[in-house]
Amino acid sequence: LGWGGFWAWDPVENAALMPWLTATAFLHSVMIQKRRGMLVTWNLVLITLTFLLTLFGTYLTRSGVVQSVHAFSESKLGPYFLSFLGVIFVGVLLLMIARRRELKSRNELHSVLSKEAAFLFNNLILVVASVSVLWGTLFPTLSEAVTGERISVGTSFFNTIMAPLGVALLFLMGIGPMISWKKASLATVARTLAGPAVAGIAAFGITFALGTRNWYVVTSVALIGFVFGTIFVEFYRGHRALTSHSPDLPMVGALITLVTRANKRYGGYIIHIGILLIFLGIAGAVFKKEADFSLAPNETFSFAGYDFRYEKPEMHQTPHKAEVYANVTLIQQGDVLDHLRPAKFIYRESEQPSTEVDIFHALFEDVYLIIGGIDPQSKQAEFRVTINPLISFVWIGGFVILLGMFVVMLPSRKGALALILLPLLFGSTGPVVAAAPEDLEPLIHEGTVEALFPPRVYDVGSKLICQCGDCVRMSLASCPCSFAKEERTRIEELLSHGMKEEAVLQEFIAQYGLKVLVSPPEEGFFLSGYVVPPILLGLGIPLMGLIVFSLVARRKTSPAPKKTAADPYAKKLLDELKKGEE
Repeated sequence: LGWGGFWAWDPVENAALMPWLTATAFLHSVMIQKRRGMLVTWNLVLITLTFLLTLFGTYLTRSGVVQSVHAFSESKLGPYFLSFLGVIFVGVLLLMIARRRELKSRNELHSVLSKEAAFLFNNLILVVASVSVLWGTLFPTLSEAVTGERISVGTSFFNTIMAPLGVALLFLMGIGPMISWKKASLATVARTLAGPAVAGIAAFGITFALGTRNWYVVTSVALIGFVFGTIFVEFYRGHRALTSHSPDLPMVGALITLVTRANKRYGGYIIHIGILLIFLGIAGAVFKKEADFSLAPNETFSFAGYDFRYEKPEMHQTPHKAEVYANVTLIQQGDVLDHLRPAKFIYRESEQPSTEVDIFHALFEDVYLIIGGIDPQSKQAEFRVTINPLISFVWIGGFVILLGMFVVMLPSRKGALALILLPLLFGSTGPVVAAAPEDLEPLIHEGTVEALFPPRVYDVGSKLICQCGDCVRMSLASCPCSFAKEERTRIEELLSHGMKEEAVLQEFIAQYGLKVLVSPPEEGFFLSGYVVPPILLGLGIPLMGLIVFSLVARRKTSPAPKKTAADPYAKKLLDELKKGEE
């Protein structure tokens, strides 16, 4: 769509995210069932919920309940999917009641400070996150049923709700691996976490010293450093235990042996590294920069340390569409970095344009260029450039997760095969390659964009949804269409006449209704959209704590544990390596 982001919280995107969250909770919780014979019923609930949410996502896509660029129009399939959901729910519930004796746990929770308790809180955060996404996705439909007016729930709403949950998950990701099963002492945990805590504090200090004050970025980077520290400690301790048993084993050989024999444990850590890299890429998105500009051939626009020299337009015809390209040379400090070719495709049968982006990829920053339109007479072109810092780490993190998945799923002795798949998981994409240029024909004329809009215009535009009809759920600040540009001009005129931001928003609400707002107003019934997820989390944490404490309090008295060797971790790890399982 040419909007320059990587996740728009579109309803269909959310439909894919919700079962992913509950399935992730299951994958962590089922480890407790495998290791300790506990939480059998809860795991059945989680995996059933995952399946139901998968079906529900299909229902959202096919029923017309939600508005999305990915969803189909309203159809008669909705009732069938809802009926199937009901049958599955009732069937599983009846089976759980009938098999309740077989689902009883074989063991009990020994301590609040244990890996089992940490996984329970991990489950709580993931389930609350899934429910929060579900709440935000369905809130427009709910508001229409209650108030008669359908509102929008945009990116800012989900970011506000989900960012604290993501930070909490990062924290638990660092704590969980360092706590032992059954029971851990506070002194042991504190001693184990000392090194990773120093890494987290160092990451916080560096980020703060560089001038970053955004709470999410500073906190995320600090926790990323902390979790990286815990993973390093786990690999170091495993490596040390293995080499103490086989001193002649070289370092690289020891690491490969460690990963391949205990592939489930260390494959999981590799997956955690991928998640951390994705969080790093998300944190970088806070510093995204955007600019709109128009250039005639051979003119140059400078922005964020880059020079964009517009060379010339060109056009190509195919039986199905017309293609218009703008040739732009990307320059930095006098050096040519790339030749970009953003394009507009006009499909003949539907007579609808599509925006074709071109991107200059770099490790720490991507330059994302799209074209809004070209004047067929003057050949002046309208552009939007988006600078995306650290966005490549979202992709790299995804590939690392795939690598970890291969390590976990392959038989332990063959886990080394996954290590050679890493290069195959990475690929590169180059700029669009066009055919031989032809003369430019009159094709599109979406108007010319004025000088770069003041930041206040984009601030107001980011709170309003474009009402052009084609750019579903995109804000006036991000939509590159001609209608959005006209509306940004209107916002600039209103602000230049002394109108306050709130008054500008009210004028748009008076014209289009509340649906023009990116996020619901924080008043009346709409306030519930913001308060329900925090209430769920606020009630869930003490409730989970109460459950954990009650389980610990009523557990049966167990005999005192036998004394272990001087290094119990090394003995336990070597036992696991011999068994070839976690």
